[in-house]
Amino acid sequence: MKVRGQVALVTGGSRGIGRGIALGLAREGALVAVNYTAHPKAARDVTDEIAAMGGEGIAVKADVARRPDVEQMVKAVVKAWGRIDLCVSNAGVIAFKDFFATSERDWDRTQAVNLKGAFLVGQAVARQMVRQGDGGNIIYINSDAGIKPNARFAAYAAAKAGQLMLMKSMALALGPRKIRVNAVLPFAVPTDLNRKYVGNPKIRRELIAGTPLGIMGAPEDVFQAVLYLASREARWVTGCALALDGGWTLT
Repeated sequence: MKVRGQVALVTGGSRGIGRGIALGLAREGALVAVNYTAHPKAARDVTDEIAAMGGEGIAVKADVARRPDVEQMVKAVVKAWGRIDLCVSNAGVIAFKDFFATSERDWDRTQAVNLKGAFLVGQAVARQMVRQGDGGNIIYINSDAGIKPNARFAAYAAAKAGQLMLMKSMALALGPRKIRVNAVLPFAVPTDLNRKYVGNPKIRRELIAGTPLGIMGAPEDVFQAVLYLASREARWVTGCALALDGGWTLT
């Protein structure tokens, strides 16, 4: 129960890695707001599962790339539980396209969700944490693509690299307010977002062959890293980019 009693907001929490994080935080005693954009049933399924384990959860619709949506999302969480202690900024999109096949629309939406959305959510949540006056914790779900370029999704890699510098800048700006800001960088964890890419046998073999440990990760691995950063055991950790990749970014 490392986060017992904490109020946690998980963006993109209805599916994939976000779902795993939301359920894991609930198991550890947090009150969890599950953000979604286009999958209300999936979000309700998560909150129903949280309720079944004896926890508290709410589903909150918001497009993280829109400031009015983000502000209403934060207000909804505060209305429900009075505060926000932890934000896991996980919402993201990716276009698996060759560089020349990437359209301006692909570029704009990728930057809007992964980078602008990270900024809007981080700023709105940080303002709420400052009002509370007793610190807080913001964790970005980034990617190995944030530090290792990839020709198959240049727009995504650019957005995630920008998100890492945003995280580090926020850690500097918010540290005096006792707000810690960190990121975890998962590598090719199979989810709805990337299943067609990671599920391709040829690509999967390439990915595993390029990983020193020779194994793929799972959403539970990402949650365990988030849990550490969210806990008091990481009270001295901020501005950290923790790679969860079996050594992929070393190659």
